[in-house]
This record gives sequence, C-alpha cells and structure tokens, in this order.
Amino acid sequence: MDIEIILTGSFGVGKSSIYNRFIYDEFSNKYYGTLGVRVNVKQVVVNEVTVNFKLWDIAGEVKQDKVPEAYFQSPTVIIYVVDLNRDFAIKNVSTDLAHLQKIGEGKTILMIGNKEDLMTKESIKSLLQSYPDLNFHLLTSAKTGENIDFLFNQIALQEIERQLSEKNV
Repeated sequence: MDIEIILTGSFGVGKSSIYNRFIYDEFSNKYYGTLGVRVNVKQVVVNEVTVNFKLWDIAGEVKQDKVPEAYFQSPTVIIYVVDLNRDFAIKNVSTDLAHLQKIGEGKTILMIGNKEDLMTKESIKSLLQSYPDLNFHLLTSAKTGENIDFLFNQIALQEIERQLSEKNV
C-alpha cells in the first residue's frame, strides 16, 4: 500500500525535523530552512500490511497560500504542522486551514502541534484555553520522537480501513 503525505506549515515549525525523525530516526538542533521540496520513501509494516510512505517536506511559508498548489495534487494526506511556541504560527491557523481545505478537497488534513517538549502541561492547557479553535489531531515532539511513529501508524491504519471499506462496498 502506498500513502503520500505532505508536511506543510510556517517556517521553523518543525516540518523537516518531523521528516528527519520519521525517515531517518534523527534529530538536529541546527536550523536549515528547506528550499523547495524534499521527497523520500519509508517502508513500514502496520498490522501485517506493508506500507510505503512517500513523505514530502516543503519549504515553510508564513501563510499557506504562498505554497504552490501543485504540491498538494498528489499526496492523499496533508499534515499541517504548528509550532506550539510561536504565536505567529498559531494566529494563522484558521486562514491556513481554510486554504488547505479548499485546495486539498477530499484529502485528509491533520493539524499537528509540534515541539511539545518545550512546554509544560500547564502551558499547553493555557494555550488551548486561549485559542479554543485549535483542534490538534496530535501533539508531537520531533526532538524526543514523542508521537511521531504513532502519527504515521495512525495514518496507515486509517488508510487500511478506508481501502477495506471501499472493497466491501
């Protein structure tokens, strides 16, 4: 089974770190902005099904309407990454999600709160109270690896279930 996923979000939110953690199981504290797009494949087995994840890591933009729409044509899953510690990224969420829903019609869109390791439980609770519209699918830390594999396993399980239900229709 093949699943294409694109990581999108503002610059510096951790898209490349999530990419590197998942593909290579590596993390670096050095920041290098992505120029253009990087694509790589990782094969994993989920519930006895071999899944080939094709993961796109694209350059970050403050607003997602600056990202070429062609990038969103092929992937079936869009992971919108938000840095839990950056107000500018959080303030763009509503506009960005509306744009992603428009250009990614019919695709699964997941909003991930990244850099959980830099926050306390109290600060996360306060953030969510301050921005009640934030509806994160999952909180992650590319640095510690927290929930990274879980995220991709969940995507695989959802896609396996979807394909099985299509076969049974």
